[in-house]
Amino acid sequence: MGGEDSAIDPMELVLAALGSCRTIGRVTHANLRGVDSRKPETKAAAEAGSPVLDVLLNGVGVSGPIERV
Repeated sequence: MGGEDSAIDPMELVLAALGSCRTIGRVTHANLRGVDSRKPETKAAAEAGSPVLDVLLNGVGVSGPIERV
C-alpha cells in the first residue's frame, strides 16, 4: 500500500487496542472481586471465558454484499 513501514498500521492499532481493552477488563473485574490479577491462574481463568480472545483466535466469518454508498 505504499509507505516505508515507519509508523503503526491500522491492524496493529486495532490489535493494540483490543489487547489493552482485555487487560483493563481483566484487571478491573479481578480487583472488584478481590482477586490478585497478577497470578497466572487468574489470567488463565479470564482467558478461558473471554469472548474477545475467542474471536481473535478463531475469527468470525463475514459474508454479504458490499454496497457502494
